[in-house]
Amino acid sequence: MDYRFSIGNDFAYSCFEYIHNNPKEAGLVSRNTDWNYSSAKDYEGLRKESICNIELGRKILGIRE
Repeated sequence: MDYRFSIGNDFAYSCFEYIHNNPKEAGLVSRNTDWNYSSAKDYEGLRKESICNIELGRKILGIRE
């Protein structure tokens, strides 16, 4: 997925990336989308039902579908 982020949202984007990558960096999973308690699966479209408000997250990050 090719998302473009607005310049003012660098910190918010960094927070999302940190949260999504944390289980992988901790050695708990091999891919960030393998962690069931992360919204990474939702943002990649790999979960049938979302555990988060993706629309709000995209709005915060300035992502257009």
